[in-house]
Amino acid sequence: MGVKIITDVISDINRNIAEKYDIDVMPIEIMIKGKYIPTTDISVEEMVKLIQSTKKIPDFKGVSIEKYEEAFKKHVTKGDDIVCVTAGSIAISNYDCACYAATKFPDAKIHVINTNRFSGNVGLLSVKAAILAQEGLSAAEIADRCTRSLDKLSQTALMDSLDFLKYAGSVPKILAAGTSALHAKFAFAMSKDDERDAEIVGYSMKKAVKNFCTKVFKDINKIKPDIVFLTHTLSEENYIQEVEEFVRNLKFFEEVIVCESSHFNTSFVGPNCMTVTYLLK
Repeated sequence: MGVKIITDVISDINRNIAEKYDIDVMPIEIMIKGKYIPTTDISVEEMVKLIQSTKKIPDFKGVSIEKYEEAFKKHVTKGDDIVCVTAGSIAISNYDCACYAATKFPDAKIHVINTNRFSGNVGLLSVKAAILAQEGLSAAEIADRCTRSLDKLSQTALMDSLDFLKYAGSVPKILAAGTSALHAKFAFAMSKDDERDAEIVGYSMKKAVKNFCTKVFKDINKIKPDIVFLTHTLSEENYIQEVEEFVRNLKFFEEVIVCESSHFNTSFVGPNCMTVTYLLK
C-alpha cells in the first residue's frame, strides 16, 4: 500500500523520468486526416511537418473517463491511494474526466488536481508529488501541498518563431509575420490560464539562448532549489544542451530534469522551443 501518482502526457514526462519516480503517464489522442489516433502512432517530427504544410493545429482528445477508471481501478485494487495531476482544463478535458472516474470508487482516496497549466508545470508538480510519496506523506497531504504550490510555479519559454502560435490563433498574423521577418526570438513568461508576457531576447538563437538563461535565473535567490524542469521541442544545434549546461553550472538545483515536449505542447510552439520551470519560494 502506498500513494500512486498519475498524470498525463501533456506533463512532458518521458519514460525514464516516469520509471525513476514511479509515475503513471496517461496517453492522449491526436486527429490526423479526420480520425483520432494515439500520439504514439505518429512522431513529433511528422506532426510538425504536417502543421507546417497545413498551417493548422490538429485537434487532440484527452484521456477518457474509461481510461482513468481503468488506471484508478488498477491501483485501488492494490490498496493504493491516488494523486492525479492533470493538465489545464481550459484546453483539454482530463481534469473533468478524472474527477468523474474517481466517483466510481467512493471508498478510495483519490485526489485530482487541476493545474490549469501545461508542459513542465504539470511535469514538475507530478515529480514533486512523487517525491513526497516516496517520503511517506499521505495522498491528502501531497494533494494539499501540490495545490498550494500552484501559484509558486514559474515557467518561461524561449521561442524561435511565433508561427505555430499564429496557426493556433494565439497571436495576430501581422505580429507573427513581422517578428518572423526580423527573426526575433521571444521569451514568454507563462502563467496560469495560459497567459503570456513576452520579451524579445535576441535575433539569433545563439544569442537568445544566453540572454534567455540570464533572464530566467537573474533572481535565483527567489527560487526553490529542489527541482528545475527543462523541456524542448525538436531542439536543433544543441540549444537545449546549452540551457542544461548553464543550469548545471549554477550548482543550485538538487534535481535537473530534461524532457522532450509532447505532441500537444509542441503543436502550439513549433521547433526550437525550450522551457524552464521551477517553484518560487
